[in-house]
Amino acid sequence: IILAFSKTDGQTGSGTGSGLFVSTQHIVTNWHVCCKLPEGVSAQLLLAGRSKEDLQKAAVLWSSQEKDLALIRLEKPVQVTPVTF
Repeated sequence: IILAFSKTDGQTGSGTGSGLFVSTQHIVTNWHVCCKLPEGVSAQLLLAGRSKEDLQKAAVLWSSQEKDLALIRLEKPVQVTPVTF
């Protein structure tokens, strides 16, 4: 997973992190990967091994700083095989 950050002033930066697909549209990741963004900064998600055309918005559905966990939902499903437990 690669998070591409878009700042409100038009400047951009990027960061990386890992996560596990639990469905074709939901990823479990760490809080520090997706939720530690400065105020006014939005993020889009690019999956490793995919092109920039696959960049899409992702929303944080749940997060816990204490547990360092987060659940994010992609705007559109992707073709992946989710983990099974």
